[in-house]
Amino acid sequence: MIQKIPIAILGVLLVVLMVFTFAFFGCKPSEAAEVEPTEEVVAEETAEEDAPTESAATEEEVVAEDSLKFGITNPSTYEWYTNAVQGFTDYCTENNIEVAYMQTQEAQNALEQVDHVDQMIASELDAIGIIVSDGDVLVSAVEACKEAGIPVGTPGAEVNIEKFSPNDVDVRIVGGNYGPAYNLGMYMGEVLGGEGNVVIVYGIPGIGVADDRDAGVNDGLAEYPGITVLDDQPGNWDPEISYNVVSDFLTKYDKIDAVFGGFDGGALAAYQAAEAVGRESEMKFFGFDGAVDAFEAIAKNELQATVDMNSYNLGYLLARDLHRAVTYSKFQKTYLEVNYEIVTRDNLLEYAPEYADMYVE
Repeated sequence: MIQKIPIAILGVLLVVLMVFTFAFFGCKPSEAAEVEPTEEVVAEETAEEDAPTESAATEEEVVAEDSLKFGITNPSTYEWYTNAVQGFTDYCTENNIEVAYMQTQEAQNALEQVDHVDQMIASELDAIGIIVSDGDVLVSAVEACKEAGIPVGTPGAEVNIEKFSPNDVDVRIVGGNYGPAYNLGMYMGEVLGGEGNVVIVYGIPGIGVADDRDAGVNDGLAEYPGITVLDDQPGNWDPEISYNVVSDFLTKYDKIDAVFGGFDGGALAAYQAAEAVGRESEMKFFGFDGAVDAFEAIAKNELQATVDMNSYNLGYLLARDLHRAVTYSKFQKTYLEVNYEIVTRDNLLEYAPEYADMYVE
């Protein structure tokens, strides 16, 4: 049978045991106990462990910058357009930005461009450039970019502002069209001595660039009462179509003193059409855009003048300002009108001296 130990004796034994334990192990109560950290301390320690060093944070920013990808859709293989694409891609290359370039299968097909933009949005690109074919159709594409929060811009032409209302593009880089065409019309009148018959082959009717150039040159020529515009037809930005249009002019009109091509390809096609029937010496030819072939034709005395729109510069500046739109949260919409210059027989060698060897007096 188990004997019960009196409570008094049990108390004495417990005291003796505690004294013996502390003496033997040399331990203090405050050192034996561990304090559990509070949630606040745990969070602070975790944050310190996860925080990147200054060099690591800088590296992350560089990686983010290097990972940018811009898209550009182009509706034509004509030189003006490809130069704009080249300027766009050159800026991106210089700044480590990848470029997704899409070319329409059919020239000036705005619906293809809308599809291009949809694909770029689906690919979550950082910015999109649209070389405009039809501003009315492309309104929906730009609106889609805005809805997706992707900066969008255009070089050289304007999306229909009236239909666009407040949802305007973020970046618009233009060279002007009506003003340069008006001044060229005035120059044509001066070269003709204020008298003569003129025919015009321009771009696609209903597109702002083509309409502005057509209106501008007509208004410039109208400053000379002695000048008559015999005919004014679209060439649809297509040299072959323009060639056929001018061939019809040559059949229809016995006396033509000057031809205005609303784009350099049209002006050069006009010269070739006249040359084909032996009438090129009867008239003077004027273009618009500043294509390399146009400069050469001016040097050879085949064209009298062109307007240098410097589309390469337009594309380069478009990429630059889209880059700014992506980089800076306080970026505001940009409208930049770059300078243009009428390049003539008189100033070609000052403007582009590399053509001196082929210059014909």
